[in-house]
Amino acid sequence: MSITFQQLYTANQNDGWMAQPFQGFVLDSRKVQAGQIFIALTSLSQPEKTVQFAQIALDKGALAVVSETELALENSIVVPNVRHLMGGWQKQFLLATSQVQPARILAVTGTNGKTTISRLVAELLMLQGQSCAVMGTTGNGILPNLEASSHTTLDALHLQNALHSYAKQGAEFASIEASSHGLEQGRLAGSEIEIAAYSNLSRDHLDYHGTLEAYAEAKSRLFQFPSLKVAVINLDDEHAGVMIQAAENNPAQPKILTYSTTQPADYQVKNIQYSLTGANFSLCTAQAEYQVQNPLLGHFNIENLVASLIMVEQAGFDLADVVATTAQLKGAPGRMQVI
Repeated sequence: MSITFQQLYTANQNDGWMAQPFQGFVLDSRKVQAGQIFIALTSLSQPEKTVQFAQIALDKGALAVVSETELALENSIVVPNVRHLMGGWQKQFLLATSQVQPARILAVTGTNGKTTISRLVAELLMLQGQSCAVMGTTGNGILPNLEASSHTTLDALHLQNALHSYAKQGAEFASIEASSHGLEQGRLAGSEIEIAAYSNLSRDHLDYHGTLEAYAEAKSRLFQFPSLKVAVINLDDEHAGVMIQAAENNPAQPKILTYSTTQPADYQVKNIQYSLTGANFSLCTAQAEYQVQNPLLGHFNIENLVASLIMVEQAGFDLADVVATTAQLKGAPGRMQVI
């Protein structure tokens, strides 16, 4: 099957190229192939070169150029918010031109814990017989075969291409880190995130966000995705209310589940027993109490594991079966490992 640009975007202009099938989107003018649409994002360091890159793309056979500002080129269109649209466009292109079933996406945000939680989710799913891709700080790929990543959250086009590639390789799930930069810049736009978790927030990235409140707001965007079915939130963090409010305001009305090690919650940790090899604890819900063996060190890894357990349970697996596998977990490399 094929797809045209006018099927993806309603424009005020009606140029002929918009009705022609195209071969996907590309951000790098050096990598343009004939029939692709080049997205000319304005360079922050060299904005004057944007038109030069766009012309290079056209000379290499690009069908058209989509830009944030007017470039005065043939076969071009201005879409000011293209950064927040291109991920969805690329996803629709991939769906229209292949028969690959997309992987179900679970995502986590927070200052600390993203890498460990995303990795534990993937490990727990694998222990349930599922194939799961991981995308984040320690690498991208289907466990155990990860490749180094340039960013915690890839740009929107590379993210969609990677998710498609992993699904094509057989991944049924994708467990991804959602950074505040990635959320604010729309890198996850177009991703159908089904289950999202929040770990915590502390003073970080204020050079970018400016204030702690703006940082929290950026994190909360993860709970505004229209595809969201479940929000998993650490009730012990002081910014939990911001995340809960975002989920409550989501028209999709996701289920909101909380966890805590200090107070009543949907999932409450009790009876913690620390050792040199990890910790054992009780995980209590309204329905049952589960005895959990955690091979990871530190109180924060109890929180990380609980978030992971909830996410996997909400993906459709029996919590007792998932808990029974926790002693086999390894966690993220370089994160509180014994050496």
